Amino acid sequence: MKSQISIEFLVGVVIILFIYTITISAFGSYTQNTMLTSEVGRQVCYMITTGIDAAVIGGNNFAINVSIPYFIENKDYSILINETNSALVTIDWGDGLFACSTTTQNITSLLFTPCKFSINNLNGKLYLSTITTEKTKYNLGEQINISGAYYISNVSLKILDSADVVVDNNILPLTNNKFNYSWTPTSSGAYKIIVYDNTYKTLNSEKEIYVI
Repeated sequence: MKSQISIEFLVGVVIILFIYTITISAFGSYTQNTMLTSEVGRQVCYMITTGIDAAVIGGNNFAINVSIPYFIENKDYSILINETNSALVTIDWGDGLFACSTTTQNITSLLFTPCKFSINNLNGKLYLSTITTEKTKYNLGEQINISGAYYISNVSLKILDSADVVVDNNILPLTNNKFNYSWTPTSSGAYKIIVYDNTYKTLNSEKEIYVI
């Protein structure tokens, strides 16, 4: 009887240790992935604020283009610039966020998704010109809603396929320095959206999307 109890006790201990090991391993993997994701979010935030600060230091007519990654650990994310709180820049990827601030408040509040964007200093006011889509990957036949800010005059919008062939080309009016446009792809592949202000061509932006 004692021998049977000892065997059952040992089996129970082994099972508990096995579950504990799996739990610790899973928690360690989750923590490591979270740290990696947070590090990417931090780097994206500092890339944006560094560009903004450079435009401030550069003075009138200074222009710079900033490229940020389209995904954080394969996830879509958004960028919010809040002018009322020391130009606070917040990177939000759903499972977490990271915020950092710039040295200026002379910038308009803006919510956008990853793209290659320009920052222009025009008479002391910063124009951060962007393209925004709801996501980066779309299904074939799905409508793609495209918006953009901040521009001054009307804008030219071009969509190019992976061979750099123009598949859509339009001149769009602005409402409060912003535009909206919708496009539905007819074939799968990678596409590039290019937008530039027709008067101030240094106000420009690019974004890649993928249709599967």
